[in-house]
Amino acid sequence: EAIDSVLAQTRMADEIVIVDDGSSDGSQDLIRDYERLHPGLIKALLHERNQGIPRNKNSGFQAASCEWVTYCDGDDRFLPEKLEHDCATIESNPDADIVFSDFYRIDLDGNRLNRWAEHATPPTGDVYVSVLAREFPQGTLFRNEVVRKSLLAGVGYMDPQFAMYHDWELRIRLTQQGKTAYCPLPLAEYRDCPEGISKAGREKHFDEFYRIRRKHSIAIHALPADNYMRVSRSLDRFMQRFAIQSVRDRLRGQPLSLTSRFIAAKLYLQQCRYAHAPPQIRVVTKIFLVPQRLRYLLGGNQAQIL
Repeated sequence: EAIDSVLAQTRMADEIVIVDDGSSDGSQDLIRDYERLHPGLIKALLHERNQGIPRNKNSGFQAASCEWVTYCDGDDRFLPEKLEHDCATIESNPDADIVFSDFYRIDLDGNRLNRWAEHATPPTGDVYVSVLAREFPQGTLFRNEVVRKSLLAGVGYMDPQFAMYHDWELRIRLTQQGKTAYCPLPLAEYRDCPEGISKAGREKHFDEFYRIRRKHSIAIHALPADNYMRVSRSLDRFMQRFAIQSVRDRLRGQPLSLTSRFIAAKLYLQQCRYAHAPPQIRVVTKIFLVPQRLRYLLGGNQAQIL
């Protein structure tokens, strides 16, 4: 579906690079068939071993020879006029280095769930601070953007150390140097998969947010005071939410092991660092109250606090 959606464009791509990350389910044979059917248009890059999403995408970007590049993940789809409207937006915004549009979320069967920017207008132009703070509709950044290849190469492509938020981290670096333009039409469909990488445990989300924030900490601290506070408070909210969700994940199930309590306590203290709200008493109680059986072994008759 992803490949067919790119081939069905009203403005055909100048070249299509299909990168496969070591699949063993027949995908590589399928890709070779497309390459044979479209010689000179489609080029296949088939990795024998899994590279991970950032390295896999980087190899595709690096193989592209056009002035502008975009991407379509294997479970997503372009709508037929995407490239046509992208090119029109580029022509009407000659100073732009990045062009993005609205998009639909779809379920596994391809049914539309909602529209990303239906009830909000995303920021455009110089959006570096907005990207740092993730101030976009639904707390989600733009997707399927078209980028000048020279800018993409200049910032060093995706950072492989980030498995989940490599796209956000790259967009931080892109928008630090480049300007954006926006097409308000929905031009792509993003498939919301229940087992996708974005559904990984909240501890992993917290860890990547923390590491991205640390990577860009010098630039964040160099912002004017109002922008620094804006970015810091926004990232605090994300990290506080991920941390407290991680605590609740650790506290599910009975009986709670001391290891689970220790990790939950560590995560709770981390969320306190970013919280702009009173402590959550129920969570604190569940972490620190000694269970009934342990109280009995300790010889206590009343609730004791570890």
